[in-house]
Amino acid sequence: MPYQSPGAATPQRPSVTVTSLSAMRARSEPIAMLTAYDASFAVLADRAGVDVILVGDSLGMVCQGRKSTLSVKLAEIVYHSECVLRGLEAQAAAAMVIADMPFGTYHVSVERNDMGFANDIGPEHVSSPMPCH
Repeated sequence: MPYQSPGAATPQRPSVTVTSLSAMRARSEPIAMLTAYDASFAVLADRAGVDVILVGDSLGMVCQGRKSTLSVKLAEIVYHSECVLRGLEAQAAAAMVIADMPFGTYHVSVERNDMGFANDIGPEHVSSPMPCH
């Protein structure tokens, strides 16, 4: 398995689900959420006990040196989400993955973008920039 140190035994914890997050909230238990853009950091976050890993459009500024997140493309989120998911799958990780839909992609075609995005990479949840009413 990639990212496994020799002799390192990582205790297994149950997978994080919407139900388990809801239960944590009901118990006023802290929920740890961290942003990751690649397999290595996703594995490190999971091993540290992070509950939710976000693949955010902030990758435009953090990884690509852009001045804002507005020019991040859906294909770039898909690529980084696939990297995160591959790293976690290799470790039988517990963390839940949430992927952002970049600005503007939600309004073009809700059906194609939401469902196509989820089908392309398969994160547990897709974060859409929906207006608040």
